[in-house]
Amino acid sequence: MNEEIDFGNVLFGDVIQAPFEFKNVGNEPLTISKTQIEVIEGC
Repeated sequence: MNEEIDFGNVLFGDVIQAPFEFKNVGNEPLTISKTQIEVIEGC
């Protein structure tokens, strides 16, 4: 699953947040790794 969130124009120093929900359906602890955040600077 590939999800993209467009925050529009964000000024330098602004704090932004994006909530995500996860559900562990297994018997082992849920581990989240290899997260990727891409920042694209426009003109």
